[in-house]
Amino acid sequence: MQKALSSPRPITVSGRTFSKEEIISIGKVVTSCNGLSRNELGLTVCELLEWERDNGKLKSRDCWDLLNQLNDRGDIALPALRAGRPKGKKTTVSHTESGEERGLITGTLSDIAPIRLKLATSKDDLALWRELLDRYHYLGFSTPFGAQLTYLAYAEGLPGVRCGEVVAGLQFTSPAWSMKSRDQWIGWDSKARKRNLQLIVNQGRFLILPWIKVKNLASHLLSLASQQISNDWKEHYGRRPLLLETLVKSGRYKGTCYRAANWTHVGETRGEGRSREHIEGAKQGGKKLETAASGVKQIFLYPLASATRSRTSVELIRKQLACT
Repeated sequence: MQKALSSPRPITVSGRTFSKEEIISIGKVVTSCNGLSRNELGLTVCELLEWERDNGKLKSRDCWDLLNQLNDRGDIALPALRAGRPKGKKTTVSHTESGEERGLITGTLSDIAPIRLKLATSKDDLALWRELLDRYHYLGFSTPFGAQLTYLAYAEGLPGVRCGEVVAGLQFTSPAWSMKSRDQWIGWDSKARKRNLQLIVNQGRFLILPWIKVKNLASHLLSLASQQISNDWKEHYGRRPLLLETLVKSGRYKGTCYRAANWTHVGETRGEGRSREHIEGAKQGGKKLETAASGVKQIFLYPLASATRSRTSVELIRKQLACT
């Protein structure tokens, strides 16, 4: 039987000692990410702990050893081992009636307001999100790397049986390890980046369902999410983020909704993705797959400053991120 996480003993693995507080945080991550495999969970915890080798790569094997030892002690309860699937096969996403296309909705934001963002934590909510991505997002569904929170957007102002219908979704994940334009905007060095990277959250997926044609909905959703993500991320992962980032694929989108929601365009990627390691991991049979990481993308940032969005508060956030 699993022990209460109120007073776990410190543990040392591969030369690093983990405190009671860190073990409690690990337990919360394991509980909140119960849909992940053991492999995905190990990478998530390793990234949040900032447990890296000198070359910047995660100490994933060491982290798996840590998780197994904590599981054996009863401090955490790892998910059951999954049966392996054939190499090269994608995760199968079930298509259900819940994800089928609905009738067209047009108009203005006031026609469907208020909009409610719900944090997707239940098995059904997460299954619906995977299905909607698989059906309607140009990249389809793939398991995100690292920490993650997903929101489903409900339109409470729709009439009749459509009141409270899902109209969109957003997913937030761990940040990119290195992006030149972002890093220059912050002004940090490699030491500060290593220390403070997990104070950034990546807005990794944004889907408005294709039958929803409502003016200003996208920028409104981004504003709502920016108001909620700070507290939710702190509750789930123990850190209050200071900055949001997102990547918009050049040539496909212009980033208009991000500009309308006061995000700052700071440059573009080199087309190598969130990291070269992720690209290499997407190769099968020597052929590179198209992933969310591939292609040149525009970089937008949103400091989670005060509601006034004052220059002073934004500069303070940059200084906090750049400090060592």
